[in-house]
Amino acid sequence: MNERIERHLKALYEKGAFGELPFERVEGSWQNKEELFSGQSHNLKLEEVETLAPEENRAFLALTFSGSLLAYFADEGDGCRLEYSSIKIREDVPEMIVERSISLSGNVTPGQSAEFESRMLKKTSPLYRIVAAPEDLEPDKQNKRIAEAMIFLSNGFVKINKTFLTGVEGQGPDHFTRKTMTSYLSQKHNMTQKDVKSLLDDYEAMIETGVLMGERVPLGRLGKFYCDIRPAQKARIGRNPATGEEMTIGAKPATYVPKISFSSGFKERVGKNPVPEEEN
Repeated sequence: MNERIERHLKALYEKGAFGELPFERVEGSWQNKEELFSGQSHNLKLEEVETLAPEENRAFLALTFSGSLLAYFADEGDGCRLEYSSIKIREDVPEMIVERSISLSGNVTPGQSAEFESRMLKKTSPLYRIVAAPEDLEPDKQNKRIAEAMIFLSNGFVKINKTFLTGVEGQGPDHFTRKTMTSYLSQKHNMTQKDVKSLLDDYEAMIETGVLMGERVPLGRLGKFYCDIRPAQKARIGRNPATGEEMTIGAKPATYVPKISFSSGFKERVGKNPVPEEEN
């Protein structure tokens, strides 16, 4: 681990920022976050940079010494925007600051704090790594790529915290629940949780309605929901899985069944996930 990172984490640890969690788990958590940051940066073709100036109007993502995330979005004509996620060890949802029409006060450089002309976030903790969207992309495409990375990483960091909080892979409360996702979207888009829940309810009802009406309903880049007909099945002889004895399986009429067709892009991203060693 980088010596400056270790000193920074130890200073936070001595102030009680991590409760009674052993320092080894704090270190392990941070190392996993850096690995996730590197992997997502590579997958989205984000470029490591040593310095960025405000006039470059380039969208970037930064990992701070403390393991928080900063996303800065290029100006598309209505000013720049920032998102800052503080990934606290015992929180289900990142503590977020989202602010529009802001600007950098100067260059951003690894090892230094980022400073802004803004109301809510004047200065970050020191930045450890900075990755930027390719500069040949249009601002809207740069912003889309950084937004995708920010959502993945901020939620991924919370999951890492939960693993190291318990010390057991897969233990601890679930993160991707309706409640936590509603809370996350509420912070990110400056909406009440009630309004977010209402919006999600309506969205799900529209998808369900479309499928029931025989439409192939798009789910963005994930794929499509639709109905298909399962052919009628004749009565047949099978075996009871519990006893192995022969049994008659009754005939079934043709029925509609819901299906999802995943997009090639989503399949490709899933396929890039590393397979656990025990499965190889």
